Amino acid sequence: MTKKLVLLSMVFLLMFISSCSNKPIKEHSFSSPNLTPLTTIESNSRLITQLYQMAKTGKVSEDKWKSGEDTIMEVEKDWGVADDKAEASSGTYSTYEKKHRVFGFNEQGQIYDIRSHSNKLQHITQNETEQVLGAPDEIRHFQDQNIYVYQTNQTYQLKFIFPPVADGDDRKLSHVSVVYLPWDPSVKETEPSYALDSMTIPEKIGQLMMIGLEGTTIDQQATNYIKENKVGGFILFKRNIENTQQTVDLINDLKQANDNQIPLFLGVDEEGGRVTRLPEEIIATPTSQTIGEKKDSDLSYQIGKLLAKKVKAFGFNLNFAPILDVNSNPDNPIIGDRSFGSEPSLVSDMAIAQMQGMTDNHVIPVGKHFPGHGDTNVDSHIDLPLLDHSIERLHQVELVPFQQAINHGAEAMMVGHLMVPSLDPDNPATLSKEIIQGLLRQELGFDGLVISDDLTMGAILENYEIGAAAVKAIQAGTDLLLVCHGYDQMNAVFQAIEKAVDNGDISMQSLDDSVNRVLKLKEKHGITDERIESVDVEKLNQDVQEVLDSSSLD
Repeated sequence: MTKKLVLLSMVFLLMFISSCSNKPIKEHSFSSPNLTPLTTIESNSRLITQLYQMAKTGKVSEDKWKSGEDTIMEVEKDWGVADDKAEASSGTYSTYEKKHRVFGFNEQGQIYDIRSHSNKLQHITQNETEQVLGAPDEIRHFQDQNIYVYQTNQTYQLKFIFPPVADGDDRKLSHVSVVYLPWDPSVKETEPSYALDSMTIPEKIGQLMMIGLEGTTIDQQATNYIKENKVGGFILFKRNIENTQQTVDLINDLKQANDNQIPLFLGVDEEGGRVTRLPEEIIATPTSQTIGEKKDSDLSYQIGKLLAKKVKAFGFNLNFAPILDVNSNPDNPIIGDRSFGSEPSLVSDMAIAQMQGMTDNHVIPVGKHFPGHGDTNVDSHIDLPLLDHSIERLHQVELVPFQQAINHGAEAMMVGHLMVPSLDPDNPATLSKEIIQGLLRQELGFDGLVISDDLTMGAILENYEIGAAAVKAIQAGTDLLLVCHGYDQMNAVFQAIEKAVDNGDISMQSLDDSVNRVLKLKEKHGITDERIESVDVEKLNQDVQEVLDSSSLD
């Protein structure tokens, strides 16, 4: 009897197993009950988001090639000769069919356009793209194609190319393109709408000056500089800032006093850590050193966004940050924890991410202090520091972050008061044609705005007459002069430049070139003198605290 029961049990068990094996297996049956299979639309949405995020760094896929960083020679070394190479008005294009890639490059072999026509992209529709990313910044048309252009940041453009379809159906993607704007031949330089030709010489000189204030309210001297000299902008320090409402009122008063058609640069040193100028009720972001220790470029980007949000909330449009100096000297009295670290590559990665965080949030970052203040033992606020390294060492350490920032579209650089004998044995960097025009512009390829460090610092005043120094700085290639203390010093600078233009020591062409750079940058970033009504301190602090908490930062 027992044996029969065992046999019957085995038969029933085999029948049950057999019936189960014939049931269809549900997708994701191993997952939690909350996880549902991705629809095609959900999958495409994720893919579109990934494309946008990668485009911010110059990439179209997970492979290593980056627009604006790599060369076609490097591609050929890894992937061999292209399947096809074609000349176009904007450059040369190499096609790798099996890799689904096309590289556009210039005469120097620098890649400025990377395209992908991967099969997985071609399920994305035009409507889905708009649903995920919103309306494009621009829609172009070429041979009946719709080209959706998204400006991911100041450096890169992402393009979705949709070919025509029959019967008005939703268009499906052909390929995507990530373009590095500084090298793109199709990006034409445009003249600013501000009427340069109608400006007087004193008005042009005014645009080359960014000055400080003595107190916490606008005074008559500042008003005169705005109305009579058409000064280019103001920089505020801790001495000018008491609390949130006073700061907003001061900035609004400066804007209101400006009856010029050209808006003001309004700048501040908001680096985080010990260099923070905003009112005490605003939570400060950590030091650059603390951020560098995390070695997380996404975190540095988020800090850049926070810095921009904070300064923009008060009406500032320009931030003198980040520090691009490599902290290679532990005895340095002025840089220290203001630097991201002692490794050039780490400083480059962190600083570039922070700059992009600021530009993406409509504040102009200013990298500093060219050609590198990290390995000095004198504070340039007191006297003139010496950077006594060979040209080879400078290219290996100090200059690396500046070159990388330039490669990634930096628009403004501050030159420090530094003696660098290997580059110029006679003049500090701020006054050196060899360093500004020779190294920064010609060798490193920087075509943005060159800003001097404050001409009223000890490094200048202890060694030069300020008017003569200002003229020499303009002759060396500086576009915008910081004169942060003393209206008598500002008057001396203005008068010396006016005299130098009058007698031909500063050419009209040089003057116009610098003014043009100032005007173009103001127009490009849509700077206005629009009033700020109030600052939501609670929301700003909440945004800062969320990033600090999520990153385990104090």
